[in-house]
Parts: sequence; C-alpha cells; structure tokens
Amino acid sequence: MYKRQVLQALEQAHFRPQQLNDEFSKAVYHSYIDALDGSKRIFIQSDIDQLKGYITKLDDDIKVRNLDFFYLSTKLFRNALIKSETYYKEAVSKPLDLKANHTIELDPKKSNFAKNDADLKNTWTKLIQYEVVSRMAEKLDIQEKETKNKKSVTELQKETLEKIKETYDDYFFRLKKLDDKVWFESYLNAITGYFDPHTNYFSPKDKEDFDMNMSGKYEGIGARLGQEKEFTKVTSIIPGGPAAKNGELEVDDLLLRVTQDGGEPKEVIGLRVDEVITHIRGKKGTGLTISVKKKDGNLKDIHLIRDEVILERSEEPHV
Repeated sequence: MYKRQVLQALEQAHFRPQQLNDEFSKAVYHSYIDALDGSKRIFIQSDIDQLKGYITKLDDDIKVRNLDFFYLSTKLFRNALIKSETYYKEAVSKPLDLKANHTIELDPKKSNFAKNDADLKNTWTKLIQYEVVSRMAEKLDIQEKETKNKKSVTELQKETLEKIKETYDDYFFRLKKLDDKVWFESYLNAITGYFDPHTNYFSPKDKEDFDMNMSGKYEGIGARLGQEKEFTKVTSIIPGGPAAKNGELEVDDLLLRVTQDGGEPKEVIGLRVDEVITHIRGKKGTGLTISVKKKDGNLKDIHLIRDEVILERSEEPHV
C-alpha cells in the first residue's frame, strides 16, 4: 500500500529521475527527521546513527520503491518514545532541586541528540526543572501584585507541576496515537517539499478538509471536536448546523459511540479526533446516532441527520 502511494505521489508531482540525487536524499532525510523529532527529546544518537546510514541512499531507494528507511524510522521512533515517556515520568515524580545550577539549550538547532539513554534521561530532568522554575517565577510575579489569597511556594510548586504533567501527558498521548500512515504523510511531504516548498501531499482526509475550508461549507452535523486524553470532546457547536438545530449535543460532551442508521455501533473511545471524524461526516440527508457522556455523568444517545454546514474560520476539526 505504501509503495503504491509513493509511486503515485512521485508520478503526480512529475518528478524527473535525474533530480533524485544525493542532494535530494540529504534534504529529504533532514526534513523528515525534523518532522519526527525536531525537538530532539525522543531519539538518542545511536538511533540517528542507524537512520543516517540512509542519508545518501533515499534517492536510490525511492527509484526502486524501497521503504526500508521509513519502516526503520517508525520502529525506532516507537521504541524511543516509550523510553522518553519513562524518563519524563521519572523526572516529574522525583523531588526537584530548584536551586540546582543547570544549563539547558532550548533551541534544538543549537543542540545535539542525546548521546545515550542516561544523557536523554538527564535532558528530561533538566527540562522539567526548567519548566517548573520558569512557570513558578511567572506565578510569583503575578502573586506579588495580589493582596490576598496568596499561596505558599509549596502550593505553587504543586500546582505548577500538575499543570506540567497535564501538558506532557497530553504530548505523549498524542504522539503514541499517531500511526505509520501519519508519519508516511510526513515522509511524502519531505519529498514533495524538496521540489516545491508550497506543495504538500494530502491524504484523502486532508484533501477533504482543504476542500471544505476553501469552499466554506461541508456536509455533516455542525460541531467542532477536540481531544481530551482518550476521549473526543465537543468544543463548540456551529450555528445553523444540524447539531445546533437539534439542541441535544452540547459543548464538553464526550463521544462514546457512533452508529450509522442501519449499522452497528462503533466505539470511538481511544481513537484520534481525525479517526472519529471519518465516522461522523457523511452525505446530506443521512443519519447517525452519537452516544455521549454529559458533564453531569449522564449518558445520552443523540440522533442527527447530516446537512450542509456553513463554516466559520476555526483551527479545530469539524464534523
């Protein structure tokens, strides 16, 4: 499947064989590695060393439809991600020495990948310490201007650490939910971007989103969705759409199941938002039932008929 997609992408972009050279290979390699781990918080140098063996081979591999580099990259990334999450959790769970004199380079362009696992663990420890210190300093500055209800340093540190955990728990959750198809799109975009920075590979879902945003309308239920850990949550209701007219679907509803009229229920807990969207969008006049958990904990089945929805500009996915 991947090989056919690569071939199709190359043909559609009208790539000339003589353009696929070592210069192309190096550019695609660096662009793709940056997409995988631009922050340099996941891979260690031994991972990069394995991938770097392909730095001048990608042009030849693409010509013969060889995707060994891509398969190796996703395998290494998944393994490295598990380790990085472990180091992050260790960093937030142990006592932090906020008076320690550490230095950390926050610009990944000026830093190197961690030399080994111990170095990566140390990187995560220093990163969490930096996050706590910088956020604490901001909170203390704000609190100095207040005259009452001031919190102790201990309370502020606990509050800050909880917020940092929430941020990075979400960071790792989202990365772990990405599948090879998503990374393959990044790989294809590294290829197309070499020939034209303004050209991107669109998956069928991305193409659909692009067309909707260009036209300003689409057929669906008229709601915007976001991710909340393993749940997909309703973040807003689009005025004039089926959901708004029905009135039962509300902001902060958590989606549990989607059932097409005449079909079987589809559990959507644990799916990415873009996966859930594919089960909700559909042709005007078709119906579906969305099972949700309300803010008060009650469960409710909501039946909706898809219709044309006029879009407002938004960064959030809509269905």
